[in-house]
Amino acid sequence: MKRAITLISVVIIAVICYATYQYNKPQQDVLSSNSDYSFSAIQLIEKFNQDANASTPLFDKIITVSGKISLIEESTNTSILILNDGIKCEIDNSNLKQNLTEGMSVKIKGVFSGYDDMFNEIALVKCVIIE
Repeated sequence: MKRAITLISVVIIAVICYATYQYNKPQQDVLSSNSDYSFSAIQLIEKFNQDANASTPLFDKIITVSGKISLIEESTNTSILILNDGIKCEIDNSNLKQNLTEGMSVKIKGVFSGYDDMFNEIALVKCVIIE
């Protein structure tokens, strides 16, 4: 009985330590990190049109995407740029260039966060504009 209580206590302490580490882990600096993958917006959209499971190897990886801005939605802290009507890029307003317009070609680096089947959108977070 004592052995089981000791084992459970060790497991609980390990879980608490891991959770504390994950909570306090510094955020990934996307701008200074190398991209894991690089695509044009059209290539990335086609990749998901052909294979719905294409998101598995890309999840939480840094991706560079080049394409045309089809929509800009600005809010207080973050803005959303939609590239080629299929890639949603969330950008902190401090990283947003004020001279962006719809139809403009840009290159964006961000962390892949998922694919929304309902809206057929590829989501990137922590994005920064490279060019």
